[in-house]
Formats: sequence, C-alpha cells, structure tokens
Amino acid sequence: MNGLTEEQTEASRQGVANDAKVQAGLQFAQSVTKNRGQVTGEEIAAVKAAGYNDGDVLEIVLNVVANTLTNYVNHIAETEIDFPSVEAGKFTVAQ
Repeated sequence: MNGLTEEQTEASRQGVANDAKVQAGLQFAQSVTKNRGQVTGEEIAAVKAAGYNDGDVLEIVLNVVANTLTNYVNHIAETEIDFPSVEAGKFTVAQ
C-alpha cells in the first residue's frame, strides 16, 4: 500500500521509530497532542537535543495542528471513510 511492511505500518500508527531522532520527534508530537500544545521547556530541549531546530519544532507542531483540524472537520462533516478502518490499540509493537 505505502511501501511499508505490516509491522512498520503498525509501528508508525503507534508512534514507534527505529531512528532515535525520528523517535524524539514522534514523542514530541505525541506530547503536543496529549497536552494540547502545553509542552514543557524540557520537552522542547529534548527534541532539539535530538537534532531538530526551531523550524523543525514549528513544523512538528503545525503537522499536529493540520491533522487535528482535518480530523475535527471530518467528524463534523461525517466524511465517508474510503480506506480500511483501523481499530485503535488493536496491535502492540515490541520495542
């Protein structure tokens, strides 16, 4: 479907990466989402220590915003899902 194996696809869904920098970015994005943008200075320092700069941090935040916005609009519009449904938390990826 997207060039990823089933295991890679599921790991992506769960926010797990093999690359340390990518993992730090995913963890930061998850925190932005979970805390509604109220991330700590320590979290910003951690993602920067992993190799991200201010522009990268902003891009991560904007990706969270874009996904949140489209999800809200699609819920309100009751958009028909035209791709296979995924049951949240159905699989567990070994880390």
